[in-house]
Amino acid sequence: MFPHKLGVFRQINFRTRISLQYVHSKRLVTTTVQNKNLECFSCGIELQDKDPKKIGFYIKPKPQISNKITTIEDVRYLLFSQDVQQAKELTKKSEESIISHEMIDKDGRKRIVCKRCSDALYQNKYNKEEFPAYTLQDIENKFLSRTHNETAYIHYIMPLSDFPHNVDREIFKLSSKYAISKNNKSDRNTDNLSLLLSKGDQLGKNEFFLKRKALPFFKIFFEKYLHFKSNKIVAFSAYKNWNVSSVYSLLKNSKNYLIGTANAGKSTLINSLLKNYKGFKLNSKTYQKVDNKLNKGDENTEDSMYHNTGIFHLQKAGVSHIPNLTRNATPYMIDNEKLIYDLPGYTTQSALPSDIEYDLSNYVSKKYCDLIRKTHRFDNSKVNKRPYTTLKGTENGKCYTLGGLFYYVAPPNTINRVTQFIPGESYQFKNIDKGLEILNELLDTSNPKPYSHPLSGYFYVNSKKLTDKNNFVRHVIPPFQGGIEIVLKDIGYFQVTSTGSYNYEGLHEIWVPKGIKVAVREPLMKLIDLTFDRYHEAIKEQETSNCENTNKNNGKKKRQKIHYDDFFPSDRCIISDTYPMAHEEDGDLLLKMKEIFLERTANDIMQRKYVNVDPHSIVEKLHERPVNLFWYYKI
Repeated sequence: MFPHKLGVFRQINFRTRISLQYVHSKRLVTTTVQNKNLECFSCGIELQDKDPKKIGFYIKPKPQISNKITTIEDVRYLLFSQDVQQAKELTKKSEESIISHEMIDKDGRKRIVCKRCSDALYQNKYNKEEFPAYTLQDIENKFLSRTHNETAYIHYIMPLSDFPHNVDREIFKLSSKYAISKNNKSDRNTDNLSLLLSKGDQLGKNEFFLKRKALPFFKIFFEKYLHFKSNKIVAFSAYKNWNVSSVYSLLKNSKNYLIGTANAGKSTLINSLLKNYKGFKLNSKTYQKVDNKLNKGDENTEDSMYHNTGIFHLQKAGVSHIPNLTRNATPYMIDNEKLIYDLPGYTTQSALPSDIEYDLSNYVSKKYCDLIRKTHRFDNSKVNKRPYTTLKGTENGKCYTLGGLFYYVAPPNTINRVTQFIPGESYQFKNIDKGLEILNELLDTSNPKPYSHPLSGYFYVNSKKLTDKNNFVRHVIPPFQGGIEIVLKDIGYFQVTSTGSYNYEGLHEIWVPKGIKVAVREPLMKLIDLTFDRYHEAIKEQETSNCENTNKNNGKKKRQKIHYDDFFPSDRCIISDTYPMAHEEDGDLLLKMKEIFLERTANDIMQRKYVNVDPHSIVEKLHERPVNLFWYYKI
């Protein structure tokens, strides 16, 4: 052989590999695609090639050519052929004739997408009507109702970055409807429900934090606020492969359904399970037959699916920045015994504003939307290093913005550290109006060079509607001491920490586009650490007390129960909604907030504290423990 020439061959082959396979007629291999039960790789709907106007239309891929090289003559041909440029042109023409850009594996299996998904994913051309949002009721009627008398094991996925927005009480009611006891009677419990807290790398520093520390806090939280007492709660990161083994242990050798809102991390979890425990995608049209075979054990599936280096790309779940892209329940077999259905994401939005429909892709660039929604693009170093920006509040309303997506305004004469856990570059303006003015200049179509502006790299908004202040909601944040995290639904969170000596100067505000839900919480990592430490102290005290009681009772054990009040914050709310107020409201915002608080708690008077005293007397002095005046969140 010729080592020096083989090196040249490798370089040429790397650049022209696809092109050369079309030239070498000796390696021509024709592959076929059967239409029977063929499904779109991205959205899961059944494909058809008859009517371009109907859902599921696709164009059959052209015959593919293998690039297999087996003889020295093949190598010489590739090294010395003068037709490489002609091969490239031939490849370009062939690729243009195929709408589906997906890979075709070397054994002939194909990943094919419909034209609708191809246009949306690769050209960013799509109509919102083609991707309608599912409600939880739609999910139940279309998918879960098929289970009949079988137990449906529901695994509800909630992103930690969105907590508490995606805590949905309706899920607990739904799971009880499909819980069947051993005697075949409905027991109306939630034994078939597990809570999977995804995107843990956006909150925790490492796997130990998710696996050990997070569990006590969330276990107590869901028991306290939702009366859900269970050990089936797991915090994980599918992208980092943190604590995925605990998720796997919760899966049953039966039908498992992954339910969650759009972009909650369901498909990313599927891909992590496929990588770690071997698995493959099933056809949704034949899932009943597959269930029967695999329950008995189908030994023929493993050899054909596992021992192929490129097969994972054909079996993995599609991950996209476009909400509601998935339209069907996609079944996967994990470890040849656990059947999982990846269900479409649903929305909890009830009434959307008519002037700006709530969808992030409506008013930010595709690139930035992709940056927010795809888990692997999150920079985990922010969690570890926690870099911050200092914002000094002014009388003019100095604000902090991230790409024009929101505007955070600090009270005057305050110094605040802003730690950002949302992708993108931040900027500060002397007030909101100045930020909107700059954005309007950038989006002005009459400007021949809009991106020549020095601040063009700091804005991700591409909608003129968000240059109008009337399209924003003014959210006033309830008073706090120390630090809080402000959570924007489906976007992420950032932390605000007031520094210096405490002195009440007013209330913090955040202005966001209409339709985006905002909540505040005490710093979640701090709460988890505190609960974990106190929990283990309580366990040790219990063991000591149990030993003492055993000695006093002549060897008879008398166990002392652990009280959650000992280590879980029970004297205050740790999460809260914000208080939307009119733009022109400039009176005493604290008294206005009290009025709204009394309205919200009209049917929940047990949550009312300090309502019979002047609220200013509460917030004007520093307390040893947070009071969280007017904090309230109804799940």
